[in-house]
Order: sequence, then structure tokens, then C-alpha cells
Amino acid sequence: MTGSYSATKFALSGVSESLKEELKPFGIQVCSVNPGMVSTPILNKIVYPDLTITDYQSREMLTSFYKYRESINLPGTDSDKLAKLLIQVSLESCIPAYLFCGIDANNTSKDKITKLTDTITKNEKRAGIDILESK
Repeated sequence: MTGSYSATKFALSGVSESLKEELKPFGIQVCSVNPGMVSTPILNKIVYPDLTITDYQSREMLTSFYKYRESINLPGTDSDKLAKLLIQVSLESCIPAYLFCGIDANNTSKDKITKLTDTITKNEKRAGIDILESK
């Protein structure tokens, strides 16, 4: 359900990373802004279609996601404060390549880095040195 949404965010980060390097010679800076949950009125406007695919259960999945979010009492990022932060960062002479906004975005990103590091460490011999071309 959130897979395609997450995939597009991931793709935009990749494009931003590439653009940052390609545009650097022209003095153009690029920042990949990665917000977590931002408190906006859109969450109050969830519209479900009249016709649904029973097997997909999108309504149930979405409802359970929001119930879970409420149960862990995760505070959303204030949209006004986020806008002010983005304006501030845009005025800096050296902007960051990535900007993770919100407690949830920062924690999720740190967890991912830890998991990636563990995976690399566990597999670096067999997926690194062991597959070098023999000459």
C-alpha cells in the first residue's frame, strides 16, 4: 500500500543525488528533502472509492496504518515549521545533500543505515573480494 509511495520518494532521492554532482560545476546546489509524517489537514480528507478490489483491502490497510500511528503517539512534523526550515536551508551557501525532517524520518534513516552497514559487513568478503576477476 505504501510501497509505491516509498519507492517514489526513494527514486527522487537518487535523482537528487545524481543532480547534485552533475550541477555542482554550474554552482547549482541540490538537496533531497526527506520528510516524515507531516501534520496537514489532508489526513482528515481520506476518500475511499465506491468500487474496491476485495482482495486488496486498501481501506482496511489504510485504516490500520492510521490507527497504528495514533497508538504509538508519534508526533507529526509541524508543516509551518518545516516550511520555515526549508526556506532557511535554501538561503544557506552550502546546503546539505540530504535533509531528513522530523523525528520519524531521522530515526528511520538511522535504522536503515545500521541495517545496510550490517548487511555489507556480513557479505563484503563473498560479495567483494571473492568475486574479483582472476588475472
